[in-house]
Amino acid sequence: MNSLLVETRVKSTLYTPILYWSGARHWGVTTRIFYVPIGRWPKNKTLYLVGSYWRAILLDSAQPIALGPMTRGLKWSREQVEMRLVEVRRAYMDEWVHSYMPLYIICGQKPEEGMSLGI
Repeated sequence: MNSLLVETRVKSTLYTPILYWSGARHWGVTTRIFYVPIGRWPKNKTLYLVGSYWRAILLDSAQPIALGPMTRGLKWSREQVEMRLVEVRRAYMDEWVHSYMPLYIICGQKPEEGMSLGI
């Protein structure tokens, strides 16, 4: 993937979001934002389950996400990164903090061959 850029263009009175992805323009783009709980603190059964899964995903992905930038970018040793991740994991497990994370879902339609978007 070369570049991913989300942009909003204004055309007369219609606000038409245009999604540019690798040079392809899409139309009919809709964006939905869901706020996902982190952890098992919600009282709603569905949100409780979603929060449990979301926390598990964040805990499992903390090391792969942090290791590259911190070792190559900050020149930290692997042990230093692991020590910082202990604090991160402890914070994720804290049920006292009721935190959410935004989840963006962006859908669009790719124009057919020869179709003009009128931009």
